[in-house]
Amino acid sequence: MRTTELTPRIGTLVEADLPTLLGGDHARTLRELAETRGVLVIRGAVMDDEQQLAFTRTLGPVFDAGGGEVYKVTFDKRESPDLWEYNYGNFSWHIDRTDTDLPPFASILNAKRLAPAGGETE
Repeated sequence: MRTTELTPRIGTLVEADLPTLLGGDHARTLRELAETRGVLVIRGAVMDDEQQLAFTRTLGPVFDAGGGEVYKVTFDKRESPDLWEYNYGNFSWHIDRTDTDLPPFASILNAKRLAPAGGETE
């Protein structure tokens, strides 16, 4: 596994193959990087939902968002008929899980289909 700081204070690029990430041998390092650098970018590690959960579990317990452990973020009514309007409500600005007494350690985003333009997650 290789890491590269993206800016002087925030963001680290993590380069590792999928078996390395799922194995958990670097979980302590990744967790420390997340705590100190705030954002980790892992490019090229294509994961399905189960692999994403397995990777997440190497870092700590997984929060159930009330409808399962994986929350699908989309504006497509066909793919998320019950939540697309809620997702638009978060469009301008939000913080994940302010409704819990103890917020989760991190949110892990995994792009399944990229927007043809834009797609920023700030």
